[in-house]
Amino acid sequence: MKKNLFYLLGAAIAMMLIATSCNKKQALEDQVVGKWESTSITLKEYVDGELMLETTIPGNTIAYKFTFNANGTGQIGIAMDGEEDSESITWYVDEEELILSTGADDEPIVLDVLSIGRSDMELRQVYDYSDQGIDQSEEMLIKLKRL
Repeated sequence: MKKNLFYLLGAAIAMMLIATSCNKKQALEDQVVGKWESTSITLKEYVDGELMLETTIPGNTIAYKFTFNANGTGQIGIAMDGEEDSESITWYVDEEELILSTGADDEPIVLDVLSIGRSDMELRQVYDYSDQGIDQSEEMLIKLKRL
C-alpha cells in the first residue's frame, strides 16, 4: 500500500512539473506575439573572455522589426539609411530562447529572451568561435518596443 502511494505521489509531482513547464512556454509565446521594433542594438566583442569593444547603435540609425504571429509565422526586417528589407520567418519558443528560421538551409537564429514585458523586450544573440586558437565571442543585445 505504501509503495503504491509513493508511486502515485511521484507521478503526481511529475505531472505538475510538466504542466508548469508547458504553461511557462505558452506564456512566453503569448507575450512574444505581436509587432516589435528595436530601440537600440548593443554590439560587444570579446577575446579570451575580455571585452574588447562595445558599441550601441540607436534605433533611429538601424532598426530591426519583428512580427510574430500566433501561428508561428512572421517577418523579420531591418531598416537602415532609409531603406527597408524584410523576410518571412517561422518561430517558436524553447525554454527561454526564441528560435527563428528563414527557411532554406540557413541555420536557425537563436535569441535568448532576457526580459519581456507588455511593451518592451530584450533579446541577446551570442556567436562563439575560435580564430587561430584564440577564443572569441560576439554578442548582440537588442532592446525592442511593442508597436
